[in-house]
Amino acid sequence: MKYFLLLLLIGLMPRAHTLVHKDNWGKSADGKGCKTPKGDLKPGGSVQDDKVCGIFFCNSKDGHGLIHYCQIPATFAECSGTGVSTDIDYPDCCWICVKEKDCSQGGDAGKAGKEKATKKPVL
Repeated sequence: MKYFLLLLLIGLMPRAHTLVHKDNWGKSADGKGCKTPKGDLKPGGSVQDDKVCGIFFCNSKDGHGLIHYCQIPATFAECSGTGVSTDIDYPDCCWICVKEKDCSQGGDAGKAGKEKATKKPVL
């Protein structure tokens, strides 16, 4: 029975939406790396994604790469909210607590501003 459950879990793994995604962005302009939304990268190179707490990582000269990111802070950080900072480099942004902004009000409350770390976790 436990082997059946193990096989079932392995079979469902491709359907899982993980925090590391494979992607093919196409070859870079010189044909020796990846063309990412932030510019060309050589294999083994990475660049911050300024829209999320994550990075683009170039895996091969054929344009294959990985996207690593955090959706919410790590549970051991014991943050009061689920927001992550886009101003702090990955992976540090995964365990730094931030104060979220309420953008539903419009006006000054809805203007984008830099997030500030509210506390660092005790390790």
